[in-house]
Amino acid sequence: MSGDPDTEESAGWTIVGVVRDAKYNDLRREIHPTMYVPSGDAGTFELRTAGDPESLVPAVRNVIRQAGSDLPIVGIGT
Repeated sequence: MSGDPDTEESAGWTIVGVVRDAKYNDLRREIHPTMYVPSGDAGTFELRTAGDPESLVPAVRNVIRQAGSDLPIVGIGT
């Protein structure tokens, strides 16, 4: 973002992090700039691991419970 942070065009946006290149659908495809924005009341996140992703499921559930016991876990997939 550029310019005055208090203008109507940028009000309400807060940068909470910057990630490296993200690839979707095809690892050989060109990398395009991507911005992640809130999607209503739902939250979605992705993890990357060099190990077995299924072995992380209990730890992911635990972290989500610690973040908020009222947060529903709708689905975990690999």
